Amino acid sequence: MESNELNVCYCCNNDYAPYVGISLTSLLKNNLDFEYIYIYIIYDEISDVFKDKLNDCVKNYSAEIIFIKFPSVLEEKLLSVGKDNIAMEKYGKLTLVSYYRLFLSSLIDEKVDRIIYLDADTLVLDSLKNVWNIDLKDKSVAGVIDYFSFRPTKAFKLIKDLDENIDYINAGFMILDLNKWRKNNLEKEFLNILGLFDWGKYLLDQGMINYLFKGNFIVLNPKYNLYESLCVFKDYLSLLEFDTLYDKDILLSAIKNPVVLHFPFDTDKPWVSKNSSLPNDIFKKYVDLSPFNNEEVYISKNFSLLNNMIIWLRKVKIFFILFNKIYWKFKIYKINL
Repeated sequence: MESNELNVCYCCNNDYAPYVGISLTSLLKNNLDFEYIYIYIIYDEISDVFKDKLNDCVKNYSAEIIFIKFPSVLEEKLLSVGKDNIAMEKYGKLTLVSYYRLFLSSLIDEKVDRIIYLDADTLVLDSLKNVWNIDLKDKSVAGVIDYFSFRPTKAFKLIKDLDENIDYINAGFMILDLNKWRKNNLEKEFLNILGLFDWGKYLLDQGMINYLFKGNFIVLNPKYNLYESLCVFKDYLSLLEFDTLYDKDILLSAIKNPVVLHFPFDTDKPWVSKNSSLPNDIFKKYVDLSPFNNEEVYISKNFSLLNNMIIWLRKVKIFFILFNKIYWKFKIYKINL
């Protein structure tokens, strides 16, 4: 039976609250075909000013926000089990926030049986109605194959004795069957594997999700989690080997008509002043439509030498492709040491 009510979830801290607001603005603007939208925001700390602005995002729509503070007891448990394996020292507090999505089945009311999880660094450019009502069959998760991380994840699969041909998804957009998560007690399973590896080497909680499910996903069309980088490199899909993961025509169609646009890397975040966004500056469009002002959104950032090199190489695309291949060969070599 099709549902005309949508449940979505974001996880964030105060630093990322404006970007949740911009993503949420794009979601609401382009999903007027839903009767009602429930937005769950799992957070550690958000200022009252930012909470008010997030509520302002929804005031003209048939929607509401449910704020859920991540329980300190669960945070302590998370740290006690796997503090040495979640790379907090390297990536800071936000790294812990990214693990919150592993616990949605207990944080969100049991009456909610299905939810879409969205990263804060996404824009929703079209209706989610079709994907929201897909049949998940016996699967607990649906997502898009992580095409930019397939080299390091191939090494991850080999090292962790996984079939290298299984699907590996990006966790920035997922449809979750929360009832199946509850029935199978998946939160306990995540806590059990938290102490196994240094997840900082394997894309953090995304690595955990892929390790636990071992390819047992519904794979979605890439238009539901289209990296901005694919738009930049649309003429080089074969050279980057992306067409080994999705048919080239499917990728080109997704680039032409994305539903969810994702900015997953530091070097393509559109709110960093030295980064360049898409030619039509689609991100700024939703900044202007949101209650957040430019001072709250746009930041200056001192990048590492490596990231500055990547920003420059993105402008000389063939150099970036060569660099990408060499870099990941070196990275895989290091992981295997």
